[in-house]
Amino acid sequence: MATRSTITHVSSGNKIQSIYCHWDGNITGVGMGLMKHINTNQKVKALIAEGNRSTLTGDAYHHTEGWGGNRPASFIEPQEYNYVYNEVDEQWYVFSYHIEGAETYKNRIELTKELVYAKISVS
Repeated sequence: MATRSTITHVSSGNKIQSIYCHWDGNITGVGMGLMKHINTNQKVKALIAEGNRSTLTGDAYHHTEGWGGNRPASFIEPQEYNYVYNEVDEQWYVFSYHIEGAETYKNRIELTKELVYAKISVS
């Protein structure tokens, strides 16, 4: 079963560019991959420019036909997990109905190593 997610870049002018990722969207999947490997403004923009994806795993980022042709959206269509990179403070945030107190964009929380490791130890 898929754990769907969105990956979003918010510019200093509050312009939103968002893509969909179908598989492994939880914090220990896509969340950890973004924090470890897609951790600069330039890398986030490059990832978003590729469009919607099937998966994001480890060092290899794969998009399959069908997903890859879709272009970034100028809005966030919430999925199970939603990752937001803020260009101003160069930080990843997350909101999800799986995280108590961080169910909406307005209540998003910082994506940190501690949050990832807490989710790993619960799993």
